[in-house]
Amino acid sequence: MVKVPPNRQLKVMIVDDNVEFAQSLCALVTAWGHDCEIVEDGEKALIAVRDNIPDLIILDILMPYLDGIETGRALRAQIRRANLVIVAISAWAQNLDKALSEAEVFNHRLMKPVRNEELERILERAAEALN
Repeated sequence: MVKVPPNRQLKVMIVDDNVEFAQSLCALVTAWGHDCEIVEDGEKALIAVRDNIPDLIILDILMPYLDGIETGRALRAQIRRANLVIVAISAWAQNLDKALSEAEVFNHRLMKPVRNEELERILERAAEALN
């Protein structure tokens, strides 16, 4: 794993109520040379993006308070950037099927546990789109 050049570095936000999973994923993203922030639910994500707009958001579909689909819609409305990437993530296939129907919200979908190669490819594409 080679660190990304500064012009390819992403600001990544992971929104997941499973803190241990989010910390592991954030450690991996950071090891690849990107900045990473963890937020534990959708409501906190909507507040966090007011001060620090990420380039890529990894968003758990099944969360308390606001689920990932509602949060994704609200984030798209709040952050009006064409190159914002939102990735739906879930351990349950039926949740990702629901996310699939939300093509205007989600750019990609990932199953837990995440395959490193798949996540790395998504991050690379997002970095390329920024430049």
